[in-house]
Amino acid sequence: MIRLFFESFTDKEIEERVGEDYEIIRLTSHIRFRTPTGWSKIYDAIVDTGAHTPVIPFNIWNDLDIDVMANYELKGLNPRRECAIPSIIGKVVCILLDDQGNQSEEIETTSFLAYTDKVPLIVEFKNVLPKFKVCFNYANGDAYLMEENEWKID
Repeated sequence: MIRLFFESFTDKEIEERVGEDYEIIRLTSHIRFRTPTGWSKIYDAIVDTGAHTPVIPFNIWNDLDIDVMANYELKGLNPRRECAIPSIIGKVVCILLDDQGNQSEEIETTSFLAYTDKVPLIVEFKNVLPKFKVCFNYANGDAYLMEENEWKID
């Protein structure tokens, strides 16, 4: 089992506009990536259940062991070309881990590798869901990933 954690903060700009408290809550995980010489330092990544592909900022992927596949323009909420973020598509290998020393098996995933640091590090579920049972309950502060061999009954 790999423990996840919640990050919460308020957005002052939204609060000023709507006139009430506005809390943003993110489910996050620790992650490391394979580099040409071993493993990267540990990063905190947003666990995004709606993302189909991970997003990795330049300052992280620049030092990784990458299998580059294609150039790509990453588009988000606004699909206009001038809002696109130049990137490449590449395969990376990562592991998810927690503060208690638990870690996943190696996960190879096709990722959007942005040519900017102005994007968050996002972990997607395309390559995680088949391997993990995902459980989270913000109300009691509990969140974890359970590997398939921990919850599957033979």
